[in-house]
This record gives sequence, C-alpha cells and structure tokens, in this order.
Amino acid sequence: MNSMLQIRAFLAEARRRKVWRVAGAYMVAGAVLVGAANDVLPRLALPEWTVTLVVVVTLLGFPIALVLGWALEGAAVPDRFPAAGRREIEGTAAGPDDPVPPVQARARQQEIRYCATSDDVRIAYSAVGSGPFIVRVLGHFTHLEKEWEWPDLRRFWEQLADRYTVVRYDGRGIGLSEPYKGEFTEETRLLDLDAVLGAVGAERATLLGISEGGWTAALYAIEHPERVTHLILYGAYRRGAKARPGYDPEEDEALVTLIRKGWGRDTPAFRQVFTSQFFRPDADPGLIAHFNDLQRMSADPDTAARYHEACHRRGEGRDMYEKIRVPTLVVHSRDDLAVRAEEGRLLAATVPGAQLVLLPGGAHYLPTDGEVAIRAAGAISRFLEASAGSRNG
Repeated sequence: MNSMLQIRAFLAEARRRKVWRVAGAYMVAGAVLVGAANDVLPRLALPEWTVTLVVVVTLLGFPIALVLGWALEGAAVPDRFPAAGRREIEGTAAGPDDPVPPVQARARQQEIRYCATSDDVRIAYSAVGSGPFIVRVLGHFTHLEKEWEWPDLRRFWEQLADRYTVVRYDGRGIGLSEPYKGEFTEETRLLDLDAVLGAVGAERATLLGISEGGWTAALYAIEHPERVTHLILYGAYRRGAKARPGYDPEEDEALVTLIRKGWGRDTPAFRQVFTSQFFRPDADPGLIAHFNDLQRMSADPDTAARYHEACHRRGEGRDMYEKIRVPTLVVHSRDDLAVRAEEGRLLAATVPGAQLVLLPGGAHYLPTDGEVAIRAAGAISRFLEASAGSRNG
C-alpha cells in the first residue's frame, strides 16, 4: 500500500512539475530529428551507422530531459514563493487580500482648488489631512504643486496632517494663483488669507505664519481674534528688514535689480543667492536644485521683485506683536541662515504669554531633516493640545 501511495505521490508531483509536458515535447522533437536523419544522411553518402548514432543519442537524451524538467520546474519562482512574493518579483499588482503597505510609504495626495478674494483675485489653495484647521500663511517662494513633489519639503506637512487639516495657499501673483500686477500691501495679504479661510469653511483656525508670513498671521489674529484659535510663528521676525542691525539700503536695492535681471533665467546662479540663505551648504544637492527651480516657478521676475520690495518696507513690529491675545508658539532654528534666532527670542519676549521652541539646524524655509520635522510637528501638536486643554479646564 505504501508503495502505491508513493507511486501516486510521485506521479502527482510529476504532473505538478509538468514533467509529462516536457516528455511529450521531447518525443515529438526526437521523432522529427530521427526522421530527418533517416532521410537526409543517406543522401550525403554517410555511413549507415550515423543514422543509428542519431537514434541512440536521442534515446539517451530522453531521461536527461526528464531530469532537467523535474529540477528546473521545481526551482521556478511561481511554485516556490508565496503569492505576495511572486507578485513582487513578476511586477504585477497585489490582490485584495494582500497586506496594505505602511501609510508612511505612500505620499498624501493634495487637491488644488481656487477661491476669489473680495477684490476679485483668484487664489490657489490645497488641504490635506483631517481635524482642526492649521493654515500656512506665507507669500513668497511658494508653489503648491512644486513644493509637494519633493519629500523633504512636504514631510513637515504630512506629519501635521496626521492630526490636523493642513491648508496651504499661494498668495496673489505667486505659484498657481492668478497673476497680479497691482501693489503688494499688508491689506492684500490679509485679503488672500481671509478668502482661503472662507473657502475651506474654517470659522476658527490655527495660523502658521512662516518667515514674512508671520507678520501677516499676527495682523490677522489681532484684527480677527474670534477666528484665530492659536498663532504659530515659524522663522518669523519682530523687526522688519529696515529695522534690523546691518541693513544696507543700497545692498537691498542691488538685490532687487538682481531679481529683475536674473530671476527667470534657466541658470540658477541668481536664485542661489536666496537658496543659500534658506539651506545649509551641505544640504542635499537635489533639494537645493529643486528649491532653485521652485523659486523660478513661484513668480516672474517683476512679481518677485515687487514682492521683495513690499516685504522689506516693514520696520519695527513691537507695537503690533504686543497686541496679540491668542495663544502663541514661536518656533525658530538655532542657526537660521536668513532670520537670526535672536528675532525668534524677541518675538517670544514681545508676544504676551508666548512659548519659544528652538530647533537644531540652520534651515529657514522648513525643517527638511526627518528628525527635526518630527520634532517641530510634535512641538506644535503638544502646544495645541495643551492650550486646548487649559481652555476646556
């Protein structure tokens, strides 16, 4: 009985390994080869034993073919690897029962939409995540689509989007928003922000003002305290460019001329002047190249120059920041290359009840280091949760 079971198991395994198919194919090929030898070789005046040799070799090759068929079929990937591994090797799509890839391995998808300001300028904005609103306030150097393409530039936003609805927008004339030939003022920046808040339905929101956007966020919080739950000032300043030590009006004028002449050129040499203030020299070369291109796409030369001039009209902001009455967190890099950490300390000392968090590194635009991005997002989350808890208590 055991012998019979072994024979059946052997035959079943032979069928699984498709050995019979190999045997059939070999027999057909062998018959064709022997027939051809029997017909052709005598015509070539070769000895009769040459035909016999072909027959013998063909017969001897039969068991060898079976052995090879058994061995090679058994080593084939489809019958030895689990389903998930097979799909990975073959490059086909995974099925519905396969494990879902980790969330962090998939980039979040943003949906870009448009809204109109009260003075009829169309503004591009996007939102990702869910939960309370955090609205990024920043005018220059933004391009919703281009920013999102580079993992290091979106990592910070993805961290926050795990708990909050993160809203970003391109100000008028910038990025994907409608071109704008008018004057940039504090009022126009407030109109852009107000339009976006209305478009996403944010009756109340946290404003995250980055760099010069901190000034706009602070102004909005002062004028509309009922709509702002918290204020976060990231890489922002209390003193505008004109009020900071070392300000040189001639140098600033030369910089504006440089923007008008070289901003839109294919060579990034002109824009590298700004990039070198945003990221350390040892930053990822790919990130540097990407940011150089982001600047070019963010605005045409004239718009970039006009926006730069508008921001550099700002002076001392002490009186403004002292009026803030919403919970405020000041976040600054210790070695910020564009706005020194001293400005962050001044802000925290000026805004009533403000908290200060100093981050390692010198990046100004956003934390592009993974650990720093997690740390920054964590500090913001703890601040928002603690502040909300104290209010409820």
